[in-house]
Amino acid sequence: MSKTEERKQEAATASAPLRGRTGFLPSYTGAGARFSIAAFMALAAAALAHLPLMRAVDQRAYDLMARMAGRTQQPAEEIVIVAYDEESLARMEPVVGSWPWPRMLHAPLIEYCSGAAVIGMDLLLSERQWQYRETGDPILVRTVQQHGSRMLFAAHFHDAPGDAPPAEDLKRMSIRLEGDASALPTFSSVILPFDDLLGACRSVGDVNVRRDSDGAVRRYQALVGKEGRAYPSFALSALSLFADVPCEEIRWGTDRVLHVGKHTLRLEKDGSFPFLPVAAPYPVYSAVDVIDSFNAEGQGREPVVPREAFENKIVLIGATAYGLHDHAVTPLHTATPGVMLHAMALQNLLQGMRIELPPGWLVFLLIFLLALYPAGLRHSKPWRMAGVVVGLLAVYGLLMCLAALQAQIVLPLVGPVGAIFLSSSALSAAYWSEERARRGYIESLDRAKQLFTDMLVHDLKNTLAPITMSLSMRGESDAEDLADVRFWTQDFPEIVSTSSNRLMTQINALLDIRRMQEGRMQLKVESTDVHALLQRTLADYQVAAARTGLALALESRIEPGTCALVDSDVFARIMDNLIWNAIKYAVQGSTVVVQAKVEGADRLQVIVCNEGKPISPALQRDLFIAFVTGPPPDDLKKIPSTGLGLTFCKLAAEAHGGAIRLDSPVPGEEGGVQVQITFPCAPPA
Repeated sequence: MSKTEERKQEAATASAPLRGRTGFLPSYTGAGARFSIAAFMALAAAALAHLPLMRAVDQRAYDLMARMAGRTQQPAEEIVIVAYDEESLARMEPVVGSWPWPRMLHAPLIEYCSGAAVIGMDLLLSERQWQYRETGDPILVRTVQQHGSRMLFAAHFHDAPGDAPPAEDLKRMSIRLEGDASALPTFSSVILPFDDLLGACRSVGDVNVRRDSDGAVRRYQALVGKEGRAYPSFALSALSLFADVPCEEIRWGTDRVLHVGKHTLRLEKDGSFPFLPVAAPYPVYSAVDVIDSFNAEGQGREPVVPREAFENKIVLIGATAYGLHDHAVTPLHTATPGVMLHAMALQNLLQGMRIELPPGWLVFLLIFLLALYPAGLRHSKPWRMAGVVVGLLAVYGLLMCLAALQAQIVLPLVGPVGAIFLSSSALSAAYWSEERARRGYIESLDRAKQLFTDMLVHDLKNTLAPITMSLSMRGESDAEDLADVRFWTQDFPEIVSTSSNRLMTQINALLDIRRMQEGRMQLKVESTDVHALLQRTLADYQVAAARTGLALALESRIEPGTCALVDSDVFARIMDNLIWNAIKYAVQGSTVVVQAKVEGADRLQVIVCNEGKPISPALQRDLFIAFVTGPPPDDLKKIPSTGLGLTFCKLAAEAHGGAIRLDSPVPGEEGGVQVQITFPCAPPA
């Protein structure tokens, strides 16, 4: 391979990033690509948020926001707690022994709180206390009967077998449903107060505590199901007594809004709600102090706790001492007794307030918007993208805090933050890839320009070489030598004409390729007699073909006067390039054939073929790319190619609405190269 051909091959390699393009840098981060990347990252972030580990992170973020929202809440004035605490157990143990106490001791508590609007006993008294069957249970039942209209006891709905069927009194405590209750947690059994106590009180409420996967309590189950009916929780029953609304008049509509008189609260489809914790403590009185106050009244002493502390209040009586109940973890407290949970849930029901969670579609939309925002900014610099990420995180963090503090809305963390990080990271990677491609493009373009300049200078020198060599021989020639006379009168003009035409072809090809790539070349399309034009073109190359030992043949299968819609000058230059290539690479002594025929009803086809060396399939794909040339001809004296001719032909054919195709070997032959080009025919006159 000659050095010229080596330089051309290097130029073609250097221009590889440009193949199939029109000279413009390929973009990996166009608007469509950027938004597609961001949308995919949004989907990935949404899926990531459902992983167990990420759900745990979201739960921690929920707890933080719930604490912020809870610290702004003050305990409801209507709620008072009487606690079976450690002090009560310690002071009563010498008198009545360890827990459980005789039931008669609960009676003074109820009696002393009789001025309350509601008295709720958060104790499961499901069995009779037989050791005190004469003085224990009967005294408690009589006291409850006296104040039964305001009395509420605990119930426990569960699925353990073996319980007796519930009493008929339970049915009167069910609520009215207007919507679909299929999502309610449904239980097969229930633990109720023993029969006499159940008949004496007005209502019961479920005291189940619903825990999340990490053991924390973030939701309160307001409604549960059993045998096709819905039953209230302990807090909901307390609210119904306080509002003087019978259970059967509590409504849960199709809009999932719970109606208890004038009190309303929206529940989830499973009958629960994310309760809003309260940081400040409720008024809590020790059970032993209340009992002592009851006894002090009878003895004429000053009571420790005044009766006015319970007047028109909702008094919840329950155990807070360790060992008497399961302490629950909430967003605000690490060990919360059940009676405290019911108090907080009751306050939410009273005030119609809860932690609001955005619906799934809104979370998904938020994730998409946060993922798409970086895609809408053209910040390819890493520090700028980092600034966008930090800014978005700061804005979203502020939005989370404001939503929690002002509206008690807890926004998710993992999905939106993951969308920001994934989207910005993916876009940064795309920008980085584009930057690398751009730099590689510029470097390859510089190499291609340099190599092409060197190659073009060399080729132009070769084109002019016959003229300059002939002129250098002028001083040595003998004016009387007939051979010299014939050379200067016949051959030299032919050499000048051929070299000049070829030089102009190369220069025009360079200019026209650039114009067509930029869309600046205007074609003068008109009806052109193709047969006559081919005849003139072949006549121009007869001398060049004869000097290389070749023959030119025109095989026209079109009727004289058949016209094509082409720019005659551009068409002539297309044929110049194709015929010149065929001559240059043809086997000496062979014939270059030009065929013309009508294809179909409206297409004109011109074929130029020779008997040269076949071209490999890999090279055939690249021959229409600038600077790529075919295998070197056997005769190195022939003018080498610039690799621009076929590029010009392809662009010019496509500009006419036609097409070009190369086949090697020639169909049906063992060798040769055939180039087929089609143009639209002109309509008949």
